[in-house]
Amino acid sequence: MELGTAIIGLIVLTATFLPFVIIHRNKGKKDHESLVQLTRIAFANRSDIAQWDKVMNLSLGISSDNRYLFYVRKEGDQWTERWVELENIETCQSNTIRRPVQGKAGKDSVIERLELVLAPINRSGNIIRLEIFDAQKSLQIYEEYNLLKKWEGLIQNALSMHQMGDQLSQKEEGFAYPV
Repeated sequence: MELGTAIIGLIVLTATFLPFVIIHRNKGKKDHESLVQLTRIAFANRSDIAQWDKVMNLSLGISSDNRYLFYVRKEGDQWTERWVELENIETCQSNTIRRPVQGKAGKDSVIERLELVLAPINRSGNIIRLEIFDAQKSLQIYEEYNLLKKWEGLIQNALSMHQMGDQLSQKEEGFAYPV
């Protein structure tokens, strides 16, 4: 009788914890796959990945010298890959596109899209829009909004470092050493 109870208890425990183990393993595989894609793009640009984040099917990474921003997104079996040379970017802003809806409490709005907008230094260059969330592709926002705000700040810091470096090099060019 005790052996039967122990076997049933073991089966119940296995059935309870097995889904969590499988979910954890699948998440680890997806994280690794995203990091491999980011690293592959970085390697192709003779760079590295110093910091990166992943939310759902989207990953962002930045190089250790803050020269490159890397973006990968998986939709089905297809990967969308982009890399941006931050030395050519003047500003970075987050863009939240909302759609009005009628709710019980009156008019409200829902987030339709989230994107990082990178404006080039050269005004004739194209504005770069990196899609973070699209309600047409995903039903619910997970951590995309937090990712958007975090990376907006990281990119702005990287851009300010580049601008400070440019100002220092311009001052050094005009400086004459006394003879």
